[in-house]
This record gives sequence, C-alpha cells and structure tokens, in this order.
Amino acid sequence: DILAVGYKDGQISLVNFSIDKKELIEARKTRERNAAILCVRFSPDGKSLVASSENCCIDFFDVQQDKLTRLGYVTRIAEAVSQIDWSTNSLYIRTTTVGYHALTFHAPIGEEVKNPKEIEAIVWNTWTSPSGDDIIGIWPNEVKKGHINCAHVTSSTIATGDDLGAVKLFKFPCSEPG
Repeated sequence: DILAVGYKDGQISLVNFSIDKKELIEARKTRERNAAILCVRFSPDGKSLVASSENCCIDFFDVQQDKLTRLGYVTRIAEAVSQIDWSTNSLYIRTTTVGYHALTFHAPIGEEVKNPKEIEAIVWNTWTSPSGDDIIGIWPNEVKKGHINCAHVTSSTIATGDDLGAVKLFKFPCSEPG
C-alpha cells in the first residue's frame, strides 16, 4: 500500500496508493540530503526504509509513524551507493557503490561490518548487486568493470542488464568465472 519515492532534490516521499481507486496520496515526506536519491528500499519487516543519495550518504528511517523519522545514517562512503539489499532479519544492509565496491552495515545504526565470517553468515532477503563471489560468473571475460549495470536474484536464477542493452539469465549461484 505504500510506495517510497526518491527525488533529484534529496526529498523522500511515502505515497499511499490504492489500485482499486487508482489514486495516489502523498502521506509523509522528508529531506535529509541536498542531492539526488539513488536508491530506496523497505526492510523485510516493513518497519524501516533505507535511502542512498548522490552525495555518498545512506539514511535509515522509521516508517511506522505518521512521519519519516531518521534512525541513523552513514556519511563515510567514498562513492555513491547504487544498490541496497536487506538481510532477511532486517538487521543488515548490503550496498554496492557506483565503483562496484560492496559494503555491509548494521541497520539502522550504520556501523560497517568488516568481519568476513559475520558477513558470510548473513542471509539476504534480496540480491540486486552485480558483484559478489556467488555471481562472479555473470561477468564475461575481458570486459570493463562497469559493463553489468543491474542484477536481480530469484531462488535459482539471476537476471542481469548490461551496457549493450542485453538482459541475460544465469543459474544462481554462478560462481565460476566467465
């Protein structure tokens, strides 16, 4: 029933919508950043929203009240975040930057998780990142790093989109290079 919308001016709106009535009603909005919002994602438990902005920040919001309340944020990222995925328990997010660097954070406090064993134990609710050991095989041999722009994993398949406009399907996991 709720749609999150990020705008070029840094504003984030939650919009209530009704398919039956074919109407949209803007319910709550906030602006914590002055740069374009690149990605918004609701947590699997429906209690939180995370948003990334062009000025290399991530903000966590509570979406249970009548307004968007910021719970935490991250400002120490070297590049803007283009993809965000939540863990199934809504306690972590995995991000991918425009430079294809993967970072994991505790939600909503924004503390980076650096322990490889802790990261490996996390079960992800979604996978929209075009990088990771489980999907190294989606990358053709001898292509530039930015060739694959988007990805989405279902239980046994990963779909990718690339610079040439191609959409490709692979078995998941796809962990053999090339």
